[in-house]
Amino acid sequence: MPSRVNWSGSSVRLLTWLGRQRSNGGEAMTARMIDSLEHVELMEMFERTFKYERLDREDRSLWERSVIYQNGQTNALFLAYRHGYALGKATERMNHV
Repeated sequence: MPSRVNWSGSSVRLLTWLGRQRSNGGEAMTARMIDSLEHVELMEMFERTFKYERLDREDRSLWERSVIYQNGQTNALFLAYRHGYALGKATERMNHV
């Protein structure tokens, strides 16, 4: 039987924030992250995991608009992967506070 989720105030705030990021294309998160080594490592991890997808990258100037890969399906998959990564990091931070 699945366990009950404890929806504390901080969890609701996190989900609200993620919803806002999704609604504006994730630009706020992207602007901070795309120039970091962390983003490069995340892309490499994604490309190793999904090595059979079309992984042609877009021009770097488009990355700020969350257009990373030329193939739309691959790009959507990467954005979901990146949001999952961000959620995992945020959850870990909340558990260590």
